[in-house]
Amino acid sequence: MSGSNTPIYEGLIEELGDVPGKVKATAESELEQLRRDFGFGPVRVAGNAAGPEGHAHGRFPRALSA
Repeated sequence: MSGSNTPIYEGLIEELGDVPGKVKATAESELEQLRRDFGFGPVRVAGNAAGPEGHAHGRFPRALSA
């Protein structure tokens, strides 16, 4: 092992492989497959999309969203 500040993590990587890296790669691959299958583009969030109540601003009439 090298002399870094994360010897436990490095030991797990040596023993089990880079599990978080494999999970990320698998998730990215699955997302790409879904985009191809369903024609989805990247999801974009602009600004503060949801208010403190949890619903998006501007989606409901003022009387219902107040």
